[in-house]
Amino acid sequence: MSTMRNSVLLIGKPKFNPIMNSEEHKASFKLVVPDGSTGCSYTFDCVAMDKVAQKVVQQVKEGRRVAIDGSLRNYDYSDPTGYTHTHTEIVVCDIFLIDMKG
Repeated sequence: MSTMRNSVLLIGKPKFNPIMNSEEHKASFKLVVPDGSTGCSYTFDCVAMDKVAQKVVQQVKEGRRVAIDGSLRNYDYSDPTGYTHTHTEIVVCDIFLIDMKG
């Protein structure tokens, strides 16, 4: 493997309608992805920027299945007690509607 890429491809359903932060040109939502082998599901925090954020807000609705192409991003933050947390989110590069109806 001479070239490695931080890439995530997921199919799931948004847990709630995307929230747009117009100052940052950013939309965020949670994506629930079922694991067919265990019957469990995983919830991922997703964020989209600029034109992709606009597409997300206009087209994505809670419960409608979507496919996302993105990458993982980690960041650290400290809570008021001084404890450091690491948060992982998916930065959405593109999103595709699979279910046209809810």
